[in-house]
Amino acid sequence: MFTPTVKTTIIEDHSAHLKKVLKHIANIDVLVGIPQKNTTRKGEPVTNAELAFIHSNGSPIRNIPARPFIEPAIENDRENISQLLSDAMSAALSGDGLEANKKLKEAGMRGQAVSQLWFEQPDKNQWPENSPATKARKLKKHSTDPKPLIDTGEMRKSITFVIRKKG
Repeated sequence: MFTPTVKTTIIEDHSAHLKKVLKHIANIDVLVGIPQKNTTRKGEPVTNAELAFIHSNGSPIRNIPARPFIEPAIENDRENISQLLSDAMSAALSGDGLEANKKLKEAGMRGQAVSQLWFEQPDKNQWPENSPATKARKLKKHSTDPKPLIDTGEMRKSITFVIRKKG
């Protein structure tokens, strides 16, 4: 019986580099949202971050339906954002840290942009319409198009992104 012999020669061992890059990338977050810090609203006791939480989850006590905007917008654009994150990983594995950081920043900017655009896309966001009382209040404030969650635009403009190390 013939037993073949297989000889393996390792020319270069990149496993240490691979482990280092994977550990580095795994410890980075790209976060899209409204930070609690510095999101006060002029003349109001509630911050943009608190207001976003209320509107995203709804408030049965105040008869406010849930109108989430960050998670569904990012989920709707998952393919594009995932590609940017994949490109960041590829660049990092190739040793191009500048390109990896650029792609992470692009992913954050894209998440921010699609979240802000979500307010203007009723065909996608499927939010319940404003109540007649809310519409009347907005029209009294001279709104020409009293859409849900669009009044001053402060909350929408406060959506941002950060890239940070975990922990």
